[in-house]
Amino acid sequence: MSYPGLGKRDSSKKTKANNHEKRIARKLKARRQPNSGALASHKGDVKTPEILIDSKTTIDNRITITAEMLAKITMEARQQSRQPAIQISLKTGCTVESDWVTITLDYYSMLAEELQKLRKQVRELKHDNNGGETESGDTTGTRHS
Repeated sequence: MSYPGLGKRDSSKKTKANNHEKRIARKLKARRQPNSGALASHKGDVKTPEILIDSKTTIDNRITITAEMLAKITMEARQQSRQPAIQISLKTGCTVESDWVTITLDYYSMLAEELQKLRKQVRELKHDNNGGETESGDTTGTRHS
């Protein structure tokens, strides 16, 4: 039995989800998973070399993240030796940032620590190149091999 408009609505929803995943993949310079993670060997929606992302979007002003959702993406990510993440897009029209990513606190802590170390290295390099003493001992700011 055919229901007018039903297939169109499902296909429209799927198209919107696909477009959303493509946008997120482009923004993260990541890869979209085939069939939105429906294949056993390609779980999740989007992946980077380190992270497997389950992507969610809503036009409501809220979204619920359940323990089951977290357990599912965690299991799938661990099977691929990746970190789990859930990406959320809120299409509400309000002034709040519309794209968010949730990651584990341990992973966030590791990323923040790495970022802090990299910023320190950049400051040191800038200091070395701006009149500070370089590795070769001169003060010209020129590196010698």
